[in-house]
Amino acid sequence: ATLLLVLGVAASLGPGVPPDAPPTPSTSAEEPQSPSPTATPTPTDTTPPELDPPLMTGSIRVGERPVAVALDAGAGLGYTANLDGGDVSVIDLASGVVTDTIAIPGRPSAVATGSSGLVYVADRSGARVHVIDLASGERVSSWKVGKRPVALALDVERERLYVAVRAGVEVYATSSGKRVASLQVDAPSDLAFDVHTRQLWVLSGDTGTVGVLDPRSGDWTATGFSRPGATGMDVDGERGLLYLTGPERTLEEWDVHTATVRRLALSEPAAALRIDPASLIAYLADPDGNCVVAVSVA
Repeated sequence: ATLLLVLGVAASLGPGVPPDAPPTPSTSAEEPQSPSPTATPTPTDTTPPELDPPLMTGSIRVGERPVAVALDAGAGLGYTANLDGGDVSVIDLASGVVTDTIAIPGRPSAVATGSSGLVYVADRSGARVHVIDLASGERVSSWKVGKRPVALALDVERERLYVAVRAGVEVYATSSGKRVASLQVDAPSDLAFDVHTRQLWVLSGDTGTVGVLDPRSGDWTATGFSRPGATGMDVDGERGLLYLTGPERTLEEWDVHTATVRRLALSEPAAALRIDPASLIAYLADPDGNCVVAVSVA
């Protein structure tokens, strides 16, 4: 797919507009109870000039209709949840080759992985999360979750799995599969956990607004970043960058401190993305092309 890089710089910041419905957690003994919304400046951008195409590092053929991507950069592996294929593709990131395919019951809609040799896969039709042992390819457990799970984010250090469902965001203890909290969020469509700040980023699909939750303090921040129709999100906490993609065939890279934007125009829409902060490669799921496109964001 032919890609075109265009660059935009944000104009002066105006007053922030927080999301219409910031999340409020339900009662939980372990998780914080009362996040307080905090408005931040709303970024705006000018029409960007046209520049040379970026470096496209490859297109990887995966299963049928990939709608989510997960990375284990330390192991050099990537994963896609293939909604119509009913499986997860395992990708060797160095070679760009699919090395394994793991069958999943139902319709896999989200995937997350950590350093424990386990992969977590959401089944949208069955409203479950399946835990897969990579060494054997077998399911070691399955958890019942809320209706229509669409995104997962993993906090390895605190052993928490965040699940975006129709009613909000549910929090599960990975050691037991027990739900320990629920967060009321308006139509969450994607989640990203920042390992540097230990914060959960939440994309609301209806409005395209982005908020940040600190699970330790319960503080909720309305970032001011918004992209109507956005379907995918990731963060690079070390560099302070937010990435958004959606049906407009663009990948936006926002500096969360200066609100300046760099924009990659894609030839096809991407349903989801994950960034490898070490290689500065973005892996974008193209559900119509049944592939993952790798693009340098250096």
